[in-house]
Amino acid sequence: MEQHLQKNEISEEEAAMPLGRQEAEAPRIAVWKRFPGAVAMDRWVAKVEDWLNVAGVILIAVMGSVTVVAVIGRYVFRWALRGQVDITEILMAGIVFLGLAFTLRVGGHIRIEFFVGMLKGRFYHLSEFSTLLLSLFLFAVTFISSLRFTIDAWVVGDITGEVYLPTWPAKLCIAIGSLLICLRLVIMLIQHMSQAIAGIERKEL
Repeated sequence: MEQHLQKNEISEEEAAMPLGRQEAEAPRIAVWKRFPGAVAMDRWVAKVEDWLNVAGVILIAVMGSVTVVAVIGRYVFRWALRGQVDITEILMAGIVFLGLAFTLRVGGHIRIEFFVGMLKGRFYHLSEFSTLLLSLFLFAVTFISSLRFTIDAWVVGDITGEVYLPTWPAKLCIAIGSLLICLRLVIMLIQHMSQAIAGIERKEL
């Protein structure tokens, strides 16, 4: 996380640099980093992403422990752990969605660049912008829908079928993860649009 913050920092000398010199230094300084509001938003969202990613890792450890207990109980003690499927389903929502924005930020998702990799300058950034805009729309719909389902599950007391666990925490994880990835997508839209307007070849933001 410290490396990420250092990466986004620019010196006072760079911020006060004349526009002509800034353009000359473009390969070294991303255009969006000249706007303090965008940099501050990126730092804040990154901190939240880091903490939610840690929460997702903890949930993975919990799910792994549940699986180990279930396997040992079944094959060693001839005892079945009741509710294993329910617990796994509840945990899986948090594992997947809480780490989505973090994965997007560090570039850990699967990405095919056969076409995009051939683009340069404004065309590259405009292509990324259009793709990110579509992604933002899809995750915004996911956020609104999952938030609605969370409220409904809370009101009606929706529970799982075997051990009667409440389902609203899993749906809330989907809403939180979707909201955070929407914020990350907005930041990336700002980054690519600023680079496109400036007409800079730089692909690493």
